[in-house]
Amino acid sequence: MKGLKVLTIKEWLVSHLFIFAGLILISVRLYGVNPPQVNLLVLGIWLLVGGFCWVAAYALRKLTGR
Repeated sequence: MKGLKVLTIKEWLVSHLFIFAGLILISVRLYGVNPPQVNLLVLGIWLLVGGFCWVAAYALRKLTGR
């Protein structure tokens, strides 16, 4: 794991911009289909992606030895 390189600040910001833009577009599309019943689905998608991001950050921090 010596050659492991984490993202620079610019790369991190660009990647998260695409993630958030995608989540917002998915949320708007789902909310337009059937608004009252889709709130939990949208919340679940946001929490799932947030959980993946949290786990990835934790794993990278452990792998880089910080």
